[in-house]
Amino acid sequence: MVPRQRVYLPPSLSRLLPAALLVALAVAGCGGSGATREARTQLVAGPGFSFQAPLDWERARTSRSVSAKPPRRRAEELVSVTTFPLVKPFRPRLWPQVARELDRLADRLSRQLGGMVEASGTVRIAGLPGRRYDISYSRGDARLRQRIVFLLRRRTEYQLLCRWRQDEAEPAACRLLVESFRLR
Repeated sequence: MVPRQRVYLPPSLSRLLPAALLVALAVAGCGGSGATREARTQLVAGPGFSFQAPLDWERARTSRSVSAKPPRRRAEELVSVTTFPLVKPFRPRLWPQVARELDRLADRLSRQLGGMVEASGTVRIAGLPGRRYDISYSRGDARLRQRIVFLLRRRTEYQLLCRWRQDEAEPAACRLLVESFRLR
C-alpha cells in the first residue's frame, strides 16, 4: 500500500478550489449530453425497427409504418418509417442494379408528386446500404421538400421519410430519425 501524501495549497488557492470545482461541475452538466437529448425525445417503434422523435410530436401507427409530426403546427412536417416486403431477398452483390432501380423509383415518385429529385446518393444507416433522395414539390400553396431513404435488409425494404417546408431549415427531427434508426 502506498502512503498518501498531502498536497500543500497556499491559503488563497485553497479558498478558491471549492468554488472552481462547483463551476466545473455546473459547466459539465450543461447542454450536449446524451441524457439531455434522450429526455427531449421519445422512442417510436414499428415492426422490426425503432427511432427517436421529438418528445412533443404525435405518433401514428399502421401495420407497416409509424410516423411522428408536430402537434397541429407546421402540419407539413413529418418523419416516418414504412416497411415493404421484397419479392426476393436482397443480396449486397446486386447493389449496382438495385441502386439503378431505386433511382427509377425515386424519379417516378417525384413525377407523381409533380416535383423533381434535387439530390441523390448512396448512404449507410444502421449498417444497411441505402439510397437517399431529396425531392421538391408543391401541395396546394405549400412548397415542400421530402427526403426519402430506402434501406434494404434480407426480404424487407425500409423507407425513412422526412418532410418539411422548402422555405424553412431542415428540421432537427430529420437528422434524429437517421441517427437513431435501429433494427430490432
